[in-house]
Amino acid sequence: MIVGKVAQIIDESLIVLNVGEAAGVTPGMQFVVFEEGDEVKDPESGASLGRVELVKGLIVVTHVQEHMSQATGAPEKSTSTDSVLSEKMVRENIDFAALQRARQMNVARDQMYGRKSTGPINVGDGVRQLAAPES
Repeated sequence: MIVGKVAQIIDESLIVLNVGEAAGVTPGMQFVVFEEGDEVKDPESGASLGRVELVKGLIVVTHVQEHMSQATGAPEKSTSTDSVLSEKMVRENIDFAALQRARQMNVARDQMYGRKSTGPINVGDGVRQLAAPES
């Protein structure tokens, strides 16, 4: 599984990731964009279970360079199957109809390089490859 970060926001429909060909990224790969939320503790043991990942968007890679890649908002229909748990969770947390209409992502206005928009995707947010469907 490939994990990285949002490195730059070009505009509402294009962001740059800090992972590329050297990390195994290829065009068409899907990633989830997330922000780490609060730490969650086991109610019985008090042990840390990690941090909640707040899903912000689903993206698809359109162009890959050695150490970075470009991605845009994923279309409503995914190439993976609904048997992939992480994709089911993403679908339940995102308004895919809004993403499909304009193919725009909800990004931080003050961190955009080009056109302006509003929204919560920020430089430094985590990205993680969605699991490929089992053949």
